[in-house]
Amino acid sequence: MRGYREQRTASAPQTYVDTSPSRPLIDGLDYARDNHCLVVIEGHSGRGKSAGAKAWTEANLHRARYITLSSPLNRSTFFGSVAAALGLEFAESLSSARLQARIESHLRQTKFMLVIDEAQNVWPAGYKINHDPELVEWITNACCNQGIAVGLVATKGFSIQRARVEKQVRWNSEQLRRRVDEGQHIVLPDTPTVADLGAYAIHMAPEATAGMIKILVGDALSCEG
Repeated sequence: MRGYREQRTASAPQTYVDTSPSRPLIDGLDYARDNHCLVVIEGHSGRGKSAGAKAWTEANLHRARYITLSSPLNRSTFFGSVAAALGLEFAESLSSARLQARIESHLRQTKFMLVIDEAQNVWPAGYKINHDPELVEWITNACCNQGIAVGLVATKGFSIQRARVEKQVRWNSEQLRRRVDEGQHIVLPDTPTVADLGAYAIHMAPEATAGMIKILVGDALSCEG
């Protein structure tokens, strides 16, 4: 596994840094791909989740596609983002229902894994919610139930909004819970290690000496404190 990860890291984009948060993320995406299941990966912003997810997808383009979601999100923008990632051309006038049908047909044929970044946005937004999470239901029904692997990469707002939906709408999350239990729910470390800070420093200042890297790491640790 170590040699495989090093091989992938060497071919990854320059924005990617191999750190303790990125390793469980990559292992989780590997697990989803190999077992055709759902994996939820949560962590604070600024921990390299997006860069890691992009790097993993670029190393698995024969089997996966990367999607990043914006907020606010609705059916049209969601399915438009998925279709664009899959390379499907569509007219803006095409209804979300017809676009959804095209996406589902394409996924059944290709079995592409979907790596969905900023996945906290799949939940209905806001503090007052009065409808079921239809995008989450689409992921579990149209993807997971059909053997399509899905990696949801999100901030910790994913679990917060999930709890809010379950409480306010009294939505039954049993199917999502079962799919997560069949896959994995990974919570990334809250704080970087000294080794992580050293890796970031080397990445940002590749010409720096060992002494300079040590100073940069020390400054970062004092800021963390």
